[in-house]
Amino acid sequence: VIERLDITNIDWSNVDNYIQIFRDMYACEKIVGLNEFIPKATVLANANTYLFYQCKELKFSGTENNLDVNFGSTWNNAPLSLVGMFYGYGRNLTPGSEGDVPNLLNANTSTVTSMQIMFYLAKFNSSLAPIVENFDMSSLVGIGLNSFMQNTVGTTTLDGTNWNITSALTQMNGTWRSCTDLTSILFHTSSDFSGITTWANCFLGSDALTSIFFPLNMSFASVTTMISFLSTGVSIITG
Repeated sequence: VIERLDITNIDWSNVDNYIQIFRDMYACEKIVGLNEFIPKATVLANANTYLFYQCKELKFSGTENNLDVNFGSTWNNAPLSLVGMFYGYGRNLTPGSEGDVPNLLNANTSTVTSMQIMFYLAKFNSSLAPIVENFDMSSLVGIGLNSFMQNTVGTTTLDGTNWNITSALTQMNGTWRSCTDLTSILFHTSSDFSGITTWANCFLGSDALTSIFFPLNMSFASVTTMISFLSTGVSIITG
């Protein structure tokens, strides 16, 4: 059982495929030298899928034990999937012992086609908002946001001004389901939701959520299913 992994002094510069490299390291608490994990500028489409999947005890911390500040900055070089990238990260950690959010502040997601279950069941000691709010979601298609942040702990508010979602996205099932810390979310005119056919369970179980802001141009024209869309006590605001 690996509880501590040291990857310092490894040259990753020619690596373009590292799919699931850290997957299912259930007991690993720390990856030393993670900031040196800097692969090739253009990677294969699925290279980042399930990267830290079910790393249930893992805690990013400080500089050495988190991703490099420019990790993901060249993702726009080719179409890419981020499915399950942080699924279950830190999920076994008790309240107050969670790790830092991943260092993705400079990630360029403009060509990312799917963020499905990207942060599902992940726990963090602070909000994902500075990262997620900066995501460009303009290339997401089909089910690309299903269960995106389902059961994620640590994020209270989200502003979707920069998301630029297009009508190519067709489902929002469970996207923010059971986000127990989430209190408000804002959708912006920059996004086009006219292609969404189902919002099933999108906010179900997010019991702290009190407001959802939809812009006046919000379209539900294609919607066929909104089963269990909300929990009780949520105010939907348009303007």
